[in-house]
Amino acid sequence: MRRNRAVFRKTLRLLVALAATLVALEIGSVLGLWWLGVDRSDLHRERDLLAGVKAEEGGEGGAGQGRDAAGLGRGVQEGGMEVLQPYLGYVWAPDAGPPSDPTLRGLVIGRLGFPDVRGAAAPGAAPGAAAAGAANTAGEEANGTEPGGKIALLGGSLSFIAGLAGGRPLRDGLDEVLEGSPELEVWALPGYKQPQQLMTLTYMLSLGNVPDVVINVDGFNDLVLPVVENLPHGISPHYPRGWAGRVRGVQGTEAQRWVGRLTVLEFRRQRLASLLALPLVRWSATADLLWHHWDSRQGAEMAGLRRMLADRSLPDERRFLTHGPELGDGAAADPLGVSVELWSRASVQMSRLCESQGIPYFHFLQPNQYLAGHKPLSEEERRLRVRPDHPYAEAASTGYPLLVAEGRELRRQGVRFHDLTGIFADHPETVWSDDCCHLNGHGNALLVAEIVRRIAEELGPPGSDRAAAGGGEAPVGRGRPPAAEVSR
Repeated sequence: MRRNRAVFRKTLRLLVALAATLVALEIGSVLGLWWLGVDRSDLHRERDLLAGVKAEEGGEGGAGQGRDAAGLGRGVQEGGMEVLQPYLGYVWAPDAGPPSDPTLRGLVIGRLGFPDVRGAAAPGAAPGAAAAGAANTAGEEANGTEPGGKIALLGGSLSFIAGLAGGRPLRDGLDEVLEGSPELEVWALPGYKQPQQLMTLTYMLSLGNVPDVVINVDGFNDLVLPVVENLPHGISPHYPRGWAGRVRGVQGTEAQRWVGRLTVLEFRRQRLASLLALPLVRWSATADLLWHHWDSRQGAEMAGLRRMLADRSLPDERRFLTHGPELGDGAAADPLGVSVELWSRASVQMSRLCESQGIPYFHFLQPNQYLAGHKPLSEEERRLRVRPDHPYAEAASTGYPLLVAEGRELRRQGVRFHDLTGIFADHPETVWSDDCCHLNGHGNALLVAEIVRRIAEELGPPGSDRAAAGGGEAPVGRGRPPAAEVSR
């Protein structure tokens, strides 16, 4: 009996010691996560998306409404369903399989290669599940004759995310301005830069897809991609990003191994995320801390593999197919200046094209964390969202003042240009979701609200005189060619 009691007491002491150790680990992990500036709810949300624990919230209007902005910021960098398109450089393939990143699950790609935020999609549906003609259409179904009209949103990944995560607030906010319930079409894709926005607008108009308002949110890609990704390899700064790799052909054996390694790493991330989503460990701070450390290392390795693949895709010798026209002296001497000039000229052409159709065109310069003094940075942003050694940091910090100055010139030329670089000046809380250029849900909501406010302020209520950008009066949705005259 005594021996049994001794064994019981010993076992109890071991259990108490184990419980105390676990409690101490949990407390230490909570403090560690706090010191690192990690929001556990954001961490759980992204991990659940990787694990496929919960479906995307479709919301009214179809797939993509109400998506998580922070998750999309990662997804647009890791997903990828890009295919060559003869006029626009590339689009996303409607007939591709499910994207590699779970944050994009359920995303529907319209028949012209842009996200369909109107077509219904079941949770987890593969891209391309939209019914034919649901969006990105040409002719009668998409010539601006719908009640309430149509909003076209152009730009790069920031616009892409704003359309998917903030599409409903954008539509609702412009409801009164457009006299009804407007539809939103997202003509933006990650990596797009001028003249892709101009070409996309021209292409859509030529197909008879005439919107009532055109919104272009850009600037960051127009600075960093030509300077960081194109020019160092002798590729024309005006060509789409990654052009050489898109047209070069099949990769060699070594590159195929890198692709295989990327696939393995992504599989491991999803498998571990599934294990940590189990009820027993889901709310463990220690598990969260270990996941954060491990996933950060995995993410760094995956980013390195993607950079090596991008470099590997470059041909050994210069060819017009892969590099474009010979670079002039100006591109080498002042790459940022050349990029800003193209950005400005393309916006002027978009404005004039819209003006000829009686369509209000709004150009917004997107904010970015590498513009000094754009906002009071939170502790998390200082540690995790602004990296002085980031490949894009120097081009963005040096080039953004040039964009701001050129924006004032655009305004003088009659373009409805708005500088949004200072919209977070009164927001010391965290708005950036990564160390590149993407916003979290809160930041995205602020961005969309400011866009809506400025458009409504400039256009005024229905029935008021709405001066066209180049002079004269052109009410929203008026002055366009009749449907029968639109090229189909």
